[in-house]
Amino acid sequence: MKKDSEVVLLDPATDAPIGTMEKLAAHQEGRYHAAISILLVDPQGRHILQQRSASKYHAPGLWSNACCSHPYPDETNETAVVRRLEEELGIRCQPSHFGTVRYRAFVPAPTSACGSLIEYERVELYCAEYSEAIQPNDIEVSAIRTESFRNATLARADYTPWFKLYMRLFGPHIRRFMTDTISRRARPVDFGFHDLTVVNI
Repeated sequence: MKKDSEVVLLDPATDAPIGTMEKLAAHQEGRYHAAISILLVDPQGRHILQQRSASKYHAPGLWSNACCSHPYPDETNETAVVRRLEEELGIRCQPSHFGTVRYRAFVPAPTSACGSLIEYERVELYCAEYSEAIQPNDIEVSAIRTESFRNATLARADYTPWFKLYMRLFGPHIRRFMTDTISRRARPVDFGFHDLTVVNI
């Protein structure tokens, strides 16, 4: 099996790795797995958003934070972050780790027989300021835009569920997290577990 088609499964009780699984199958079964998420802001503090490609197997066409993915089974999160930023956005950047969040959510999947898949992830969160040109991979990304938090309407149907969760938890404070983590003034924050299959945000 190609390693880019696998996710690392985790024990929900301990977060310890317990094996790997084909990516689509893991989302069909709602298996708990490892993920990474990168939030980029421009010098004005606006979030850099991507619109997910229409070819994505889940949440196609929805707007989300700059980059989300899964580490390879034999890969560190830091390496995965750099790799995916280059693969999706065509940029070289080393964001800072500022936290962890666990969530479960239904995500739309037009090609799935059941009409939706389940994201059940432990996400390592990274952030950075970025002001250079972005060259998105059109296989991965349909469009790029910037948006200030005060203009972000979290009830919008065209945002991914995890991006709405991020904005609720730390969206207005992302600058502070960047400053504190880069200067090593703060330890990464544990934002807890959020079951979005039973709570709408």
